[in-house]
Amino acid sequence: MVRFILLLCVMAVIFSGTSWANALLYVAPSRVVIKGDSRTEVVSVTNKSDQVRRYKIKFIDQVMGANGVTQPQETFDYSSKRMVRFMPREITLKPGERQLVRLMVRRPKDLADGDYHTHMLFEEEQLTAEELASEDLGGNAVKFEVGAIYSVAVPVVVQKGKVFYEVSLLGAEVVKDEKGKSFLQAHVARQGNSEGYGALYTKFIGEDGTEKKLSSPQSIRLYREVDEVRLAVRITEVQDLDSLGKGKIVLTLRAGMGEEKPVLGEVAVFVE
Repeated sequence: MVRFILLLCVMAVIFSGTSWANALLYVAPSRVVIKGDSRTEVVSVTNKSDQVRRYKIKFIDQVMGANGVTQPQETFDYSSKRMVRFMPREITLKPGERQLVRLMVRRPKDLADGDYHTHMLFEEEQLTAEELASEDLGGNAVKFEVGAIYSVAVPVVVQKGKVFYEVSLLGAEVVKDEKGKSFLQAHVARQGNSEGYGALYTKFIGEDGTEKKLSSPQSIRLYREVDEVRLAVRITEVQDLDSLGKGKIVLTLRAGMGEEKPVLGEVAVFVE
């Protein structure tokens, strides 16, 4: 049996939409934020496949490191795992069926202002042939496949009191990976009592002044437990930075997605 775990927010590049789906499971919202004046939230889960699927639901903590990537950890100072209760804890969905998962928050009385986060994991369990043949699951009208098991995780953020942050772009450089391929690395900082958010815009300006966009805007998010990260910048318009020729790569950090968002910082990296 093969198990695939698809984690939203396992890297500094975070999807900012209100819903998320793979070929099997649709989860909305893709990022749950329970604001300081709220104690409840609802997550909608829909089976997009043509098979009956069962998911166990649990919380897992993911802690961000200096490279902008998160790793599982039992607990940490800014975890919201023990503040949130939810029901149900297991769901079985027929093809196309939707289920609501209700979240309830209990904040400790001495909790400091700021945000706290964990991830809600929908972990698939393999159904047996006997279960699929049962009347409750629709008899023989459903499809059953033995093999890959999928899981999806969405961040759950609990806020308390006044929440604020600042993000800044400290620098950038072209570095090589273990295979000798060049990539652009951004040095981003965060301040405040919550996670920081922004968007990176990347372009190349040649010696003759011509400009070339190197990628679409890249959404980034820095969790509260890190003050600075060095993260890889996504480049999609060229296969190799070494092929750009002489000029400079201009990296711009904005307050969010959209050219109208304020510029928080800009740096240039000269290449030859």
